[in-house]
Amino acid sequence: MIRLRRWALALKLASCMVLVALVASLSVAVPNQTSTTTITNLGTYVTVQMGLGDFTLPIVDRNGLTGKTLTLSDFRGKVIALEFMAPWCPPCQQSASFMESLYNNYTYKGVVFIAVAVGWPPCCGHKNVTITQFLSTYHSSLTYVYDSGSIISTAYNITDVPTLFVLSRTGAVETRLQDVELIQQHASAAIDAALAQVVVTMTYQTSTLSSFQSLQPSQNLATSVAQTGGQNPIPGFSIDSIVLGLIVGFVLLLITRKSAFKGKSTS
Repeated sequence: MIRLRRWALALKLASCMVLVALVASLSVAVPNQTSTTTITNLGTYVTVQMGLGDFTLPIVDRNGLTGKTLTLSDFRGKVIALEFMAPWCPPCQQSASFMESLYNNYTYKGVVFIAVAVGWPPCCGHKNVTITQFLSTYHSSLTYVYDSGSIISTAYNITDVPTLFVLSRTGAVETRLQDVELIQQHASAAIDAALAQVVVTMTYQTSTLSSFQSLQPSQNLATSVAQTGGQNPIPGFSIDSIVLGLIVGFVLLLITRKSAFKGKSTS
């Protein structure tokens, strides 16, 4: 009878040890982050960047506002080429024909092309050109949305136009290209790299776009961008945290057994 009680006690302690290991692994595991290649005219560098915030903006064509809106997260699971531009900006006008060629080369592969026209006023003596005038002149096939208050461009930290983001199927920012020459040099390779990525388990690595926060004008822009991009929605089990849990459980086992022997000797 005493031996059976010892085995029952050992079994309970072993179960507690496993439970402690699992809890420790869940609490210690760190979500994955995404390496983003940023290319500017100052050079190329790799940073660890979270995903970008979701947004909903009005769609515009050469006749003006269409009455429809576009939400970025509606295209989760697809590679997205997201351009920020200003219609009066000469480099953006120069980039229009190249972006059209990109559209023709990649749209049949399922790549989504979106251009965000920022509401910046003309600078440096440039003549004002409205987005409708721009579209009437360049006949772009991209879907254009209008960021009239520059809410989204501010949240995305756009400091120069044109700027092109390439988003992977998981919603992570793979590449950020700033300056028209760099866009022309690297955009195709960046899109090819995003297309080449394979999401092994879609049920586990759910698109981070689906968990993005919406950006509203009344929100604090510093905290509006969602902090979930590039992370796995289900925390993983790291080896270090499992080992830590096992060690803690083993120490608890020794302490409990020592207490049990002391109790037996005193009785």
